[in-house]
Amino acid sequence: MKRLLSLLAFAMLSANAQQTVNAPRTSAPLIDGKINDECWKKTEWNTGFTILNRPEIKSEPQTRFKVVHDNSSLYIAAEMDEPAMDQLKAQATNRDGKVHRDDCLEIFIDANRDKSSYKHFAINSTGTLFDSERRQGGHVSTSQWNSAGIKIGTSKQQNKWLLEIGIPFVDLGINDNAKWGLNISRARQINGKHLFSSFTPLTGDFHQPANFDVLNLQNADLSYFNWTIKPPYSVKTVILGGKKILEGKTYISNRTGRFCFVKLTSKLADGGEQIQTFALDDGLGHEFSFKVPAGEDGKVMLNIDLADRRTGNPVASMQFPEVVSYAPISLDLVEPFYRNCIFSDQKISALKGTVEFGLNPEALKQTGLKLSLLTPNGKIIASQSTAKVQEKNVFCLNIPELPYGDYTLIAATPDNKYKAQVTIKKLKPFQGETRIDKNLTTYIDGRKFFPYGWFSISKDCWQKVKKEGVNVVFDYCAYFKTDSELKEWLDDLHKVGLKAAIFPYPSRIYNNAETWGKPLSESETEGIRSFVGKWKQHPALLGWYLGDEPELRPALPARMLAIYNTCKDEDPYHPCILLNDTTEGIRKYIDGSDIFNPDPYPLFLQGGDAARPIEKVGNFINTIFEAGKDRKAAWISPQAFNYGDYGAVNNRPPNFLELRNMQYQAIIAGAQGFSWFTWKAALQYPVIGLSMKYLTKEVRSLENVILSPEKRIVLKTNSKLCCAVMYRDVNGQSYVFAVNNSKKTDEIVIDLPSESSAKWHVIGENRLIGTVDGKIIEKFSKYDTNLYTTDKKLADSFSVSAAQKEVDEGVKALNRPGNLAFIDNGVKISFSSTKDRRAFHVIDGSRTGSGWTDNTKGKFPDWMKIDFGKTVTIGRAEIFSTGITKAEIQVMRNGKWVKSADFVRVSPNQMTAKCKPLKTESARVLIKGSSTGNTSINELEIYEK
Repeated sequence: MKRLLSLLAFAMLSANAQQTVNAPRTSAPLIDGKINDECWKKTEWNTGFTILNRPEIKSEPQTRFKVVHDNSSLYIAAEMDEPAMDQLKAQATNRDGKVHRDDCLEIFIDANRDKSSYKHFAINSTGTLFDSERRQGGHVSTSQWNSAGIKIGTSKQQNKWLLEIGIPFVDLGINDNAKWGLNISRARQINGKHLFSSFTPLTGDFHQPANFDVLNLQNADLSYFNWTIKPPYSVKTVILGGKKILEGKTYISNRTGRFCFVKLTSKLADGGEQIQTFALDDGLGHEFSFKVPAGEDGKVMLNIDLADRRTGNPVASMQFPEVVSYAPISLDLVEPFYRNCIFSDQKISALKGTVEFGLNPEALKQTGLKLSLLTPNGKIIASQSTAKVQEKNVFCLNIPELPYGDYTLIAATPDNKYKAQVTIKKLKPFQGETRIDKNLTTYIDGRKFFPYGWFSISKDCWQKVKKEGVNVVFDYCAYFKTDSELKEWLDDLHKVGLKAAIFPYPSRIYNNAETWGKPLSESETEGIRSFVGKWKQHPALLGWYLGDEPELRPALPARMLAIYNTCKDEDPYHPCILLNDTTEGIRKYIDGSDIFNPDPYPLFLQGGDAARPIEKVGNFINTIFEAGKDRKAAWISPQAFNYGDYGAVNNRPPNFLELRNMQYQAIIAGAQGFSWFTWKAALQYPVIGLSMKYLTKEVRSLENVILSPEKRIVLKTNSKLCCAVMYRDVNGQSYVFAVNNSKKTDEIVIDLPSESSAKWHVIGENRLIGTVDGKIIEKFSKYDTNLYTTDKKLADSFSVSAAQKEVDEGVKALNRPGNLAFIDNGVKISFSSTKDRRAFHVIDGSRTGSGWTDNTKGKFPDWMKIDFGKTVTIGRAEIFSTGITKAEIQVMRNGKWVKSADFVRVSPNQMTAKCKPLKTESARVLIKGSSTGNTSINELEIYEK
């Protein structure tokens, strides 16, 4: 372990010590994959690729590359040594296909050097290209983005394959900075074995723009390209002149240092284009409207290109994903807000919402609007008419007290040529009815509910977690239980006072990889409807957990939408919840759930910080609100586990500081629910279990604050990596939550609203601070969280330092004095049989949680061997297990294992073996019998006496 930590320290230093790649200015090479142009002969090779997650080890075979430019395009040549050329994998043949599964070269270019957004290219040996734009530190990927002018050439030689690529500057989103971020990596797939190597030494994954090396464009003049094109806004689909048009606005700024005449082209890949010309002086910006002919409804890529009007040379190019969706008339309700349902605790005297028209201006002038609310038998019970309308019309339709049942609201033109309708349900009272209000807060039986819990809490811990403040269990196992087992499980959960989110599927086949890419069949629909109908009345039910990370399967969006519609139609009283792994996935499935509960794991590295920017936690929450247009609730499943338990190299569990950061970062962004992953880690790692004990108590004390979004104010700070929010006058007190997502210590300035308090108590820190000119000014350390309040009693009821001390002592206690079998003592463990990547936990010092479970299904004997790496004296061994009935401790003598002592049970979960002190370099626990039919040991400890 000590050696591992030293290697990790080396890895982190290597990742942070950025290299510089020089790109001379030359004439353009011929892109043919031969690398024989004169410009390449005068340029040095860059090499020394290292293995991903093993940055101290050079990759074999090696890769080398060169970079040049001609002040309009970037050119890269690369050679990939390959002793097995006949085994090259190149199955992808279509652009944006699964090139990364082939032998390929990947190129990462951060041309504006913001260390957050960049372009990603992958090319296999036949020249097949995958290209995408990545944002938010790599977490948002848009493969719809394509480099319009890219050129690629490849060739094969006896023991290597070659690649040349040319990429226009305008495709890279550059400014006038000639120092870019660059990394080049390689995926090698020979004989089914994966070897990933990188020019930038990295641990984690390749998508780490903060660690990219420096690309220096020598003698470059990039001022011509210093334009800014803002993402389009006010985008909608209309009919103009009988044609479907995508219209909107963008803002363009000139920072070139010169007065420019420019041609602006707006176009859709599968539609038309619009060309405008204009002049703009340096330092000025202007809003431009675009109207582009559109094709079929659906997702499209909007290209906005700028070119010098005199020379025709491109100077800027941006691509933006948009949606073409035309409806002559559309109807959207805001009251009732949730599912168009009126719940028993709601008193609604008017229906409120908007009606939008997609008609051309002339047709719009000649029409009106009528609204009608109909009973189930078609009788109109409320109506209103408007003679003149606009594109967007806000309405308020007064309604009488409605009996229970389904009603239809129709918005139509007076001639009924165009109309839209929605169903409104007036629901009967139901114990446990759960809904979301307009502030995206959860209500159960008319009372605010702050869901805070874990995935997969074991039944024997329910009482404990309930006392600590947990109220929700997310569980994967409903379809593994019989009806009687599931009823018993839910009944017991309800007795404890916990709620459950479970799959709505009657069997695992609904959740298999083979089914996710197919439309939902009639039989599947009926199966879901039957299962939901069977359990929807159970008082322990919180909601229907539709699935994990559908974008990674990938799941057909239409399938997810059909599952959602089936669940909410059969059970309007419980929300649907979906977990996504990417912000792109949130956007993709945004119509398919009520609540989005993403898992933006930063991946924490041994000897270092987060492998991915920790601010992704808040970015995911922001994406939910953006994609859902503030109509979808945001919960979150933060990382409370070690990715190393799932096979990732050099990972560790998050510490107290990082867990607290993720919790309040999510809350600041607007999350109103938590399902930490995973409870097993809380048992296994004191750093998680003890940290979360404090954080659960702390967040519960702030529950009323968090559920007061109408009093929530987003605050400005002087750092883009610090986020802050204020709650005013919640039960007579005010609160400010602030989180620093930077790895550095920074002086943070937080602008407070006028008439804010001049004195603030810091929760858990026993200190009082003052403001300066209406601002909080404090130094924030790496990943720091500060919670300010005017409530002194609350602030003084917590102690962050005491919590940190308890965590530190809990971690230290794992290394029990004299335990020769502790993982950090350099020992090695091996087993007769296991497939569990977490088996190393059997020597991590934790007597609960994960350990070793064999794979022999009760075929004894089994064994667990420990090599000490030196001669030690052993006199006692302890194993922590509930099922083992017969076992012995053995040592090696003359090449054979010799019994030293039998294990004797001393408690329900502990067995001890004592022997005369023996000197040995290795020992073995031999298991001969188990009451459970297999072998499971949580912990092994060995002592001298």
